[in-house]
Amino acid sequence: MNLGALGFSTVSIEDVSIDDNGDEDWYAVTVANNTQMDIALNPVSFTYLEGQQNANVSCTAGTSFNSLPLKNLGVEIRGTNGIDVIASANANPAGQSETLDDIQLVLSGTYFVRVFGGINNDVQLYNLDLVLQNGDPNLAPPNDDCVNAICVSDGEVVNATTTNASGNTIAGCDFSDSQDVWFTYTPAENDPNVTIILCDSDFDTTLAVLEDCNDLVLIACNDDFCGV
Repeated sequence: MNLGALGFSTVSIEDVSIDDNGDEDWYAVTVANNTQMDIALNPVSFTYLEGQQNANVSCTAGTSFNSLPLKNLGVEIRGTNGIDVIASANANPAGQSETLDDIQLVLSGTYFVRVFGGINNDVQLYNLDLVLQNGDPNLAPPNDDCVNAICVSDGEVVNATTTNASGNTIAGCDFSDSQDVWFTYTPAENDPNVTIILCDSDFDTTLAVLEDCNDLVLIACNDDFCGV
């Protein structure tokens, strides 16, 4: 479900459900820069009598059935590529709520909220509350370090920032660069011809391609392509 651009608001999605052991619900949320997201996932409970019907169509005494703990619900926030998990909550047992608090989304874009259940083949009703508010403007980007690089794919246009990022001088062709961010790319074939363009950036950029986060072997570097 695409919830669209919500601004700073509270959104409640009530009385929805997941069923069987492979079902999951996805919600797309578009946010501005420096948005804080809080999530509450609450299973919904109904208690009723369950039992066989007598031959004369009367009801047996039945036994009490509680629909609250049918599935162990969990929730996670994924990045704008739908792959990178930013935060996840699934620690509580079936029948209890899961929450994610103070999740900082530094970059604008469309993020994804995934609701999932356990292995039980049952239907579980739930309510989902999203609270979006102004975040911390001084946080570094999520991909400030190589180990937290954001995955990109062929043809993808990335909206990113180096504001509040830390930096280093490992590129080899940079000049007085003080802030950098990291991305990871896996080619679909061996020896690909890959073009990466930063020409639409609104500041002087440096682009470096390295083999991995451990050895940081420099493959290519450019600091002057678009005239800057």
